[in-house]
Amino acid sequence: LSIQTDLSVYQKGDIISISGTSNASEKINLSIENQEGQLVWSEQISVKSDGRFSTLAIAGGSGWDKSGTFTIKVENNLETTSKTFSFRA
Repeated sequence: LSIQTDLSVYQKGDIISISGTSNASEKINLSIENQEGQLVWSEQISVKSDGRFSTLAIAGGSGWDKSGTFTIKVENNLETTSKTFSFRA
């Protein structure tokens, strides 16, 4: 299970491109938490037949009011992994 973003720093209103691979499960759960552990975005997406997944999220809205280190988590039925990025409000 792996996850990548197109950038390591985002600003308010940026589009976050999220992609990765999963060797299990037809669907995965993606979420983004802010530096206080508050859920600011989540989505369930389907994994393609080759094991890849991708989606877009917008850096903005409720919970995106402070700069800091945000965490993207991806979960399938077997494991969870995460990646951090910097956000500038």
